[in-house]
Amino acid sequence: MRVRDVMTSDVVSVAPDTPFKEVVSALLRRGISATPVLDAERRVVGIITEADLMAREVYDGRRRRPLRLIAEYFSGRDPGWLRRSEALVARELMTRAVHTVEPEADVRQAARRMLEENIKRLVVVDHSGRLIGIVTRADVLRLFYAPDSAVVEAVAELLADEWRVPDGIDVDYSVLDGIVRLEGSVHFPSDRTVVEHMVQGLPGVVGIDSRLVAREPEPKPSTVARV
Repeated sequence: MRVRDVMTSDVVSVAPDTPFKEVVSALLRRGISATPVLDAERRVVGIITEADLMAREVYDGRRRRPLRLIAEYFSGRDPGWLRRSEALVARELMTRAVHTVEPEADVRQAARRMLEENIKRLVVVDHSGRLIGIVTRADVLRLFYAPDSAVVEAVAELLADEWRVPDGIDVDYSVLDGIVRLEGSVHFPSDRTVVEHMVQGLPGVVGIDSRLVAREPEPKPSTVARV
């Protein structure tokens, strides 16, 4: 599965000069928590999240700021909340460092990245940085919430496809809580690896419990005598 298979392509976006209230309105209308900021050529130049908008409201000068934030200000550093508290348009609100991914990236790699970097979404862009879509944690999690009955059907369809699976396999299968149990035999050890890998890649498959055995050892590469 690739990122393009699970991403949302109908993405709400704003321009750098979009006013603050219009940004808020766009998020509320669609019930979303973030929106990319695009230039005139639809290249992603930033992203605005709920946290960015909250900074504008919470630290607008009317409330007492924590001492730690005040210390950052007087130490010469540029805390993001200070700039956002005075923001009037999207370019002043947005975070410029955007986590992006290409549409052909593997979904599992994208999921691991979101987990390891503790991010909620990846903006999908083409090679020139133009917006294609957005993929969230929820989009990825849907892959693992397919009912067992759907996984059984997917495994059955795969193993019945003679063009995709190795010749000479004799495999039984069952599914429980997304774990696919494979039993039976294949021709060579490499065939076992191929079957396991293909089943693991099916939507809804959480893991593999493989009991497959090879009937014959892996054939040795043929050698050609040199004259």
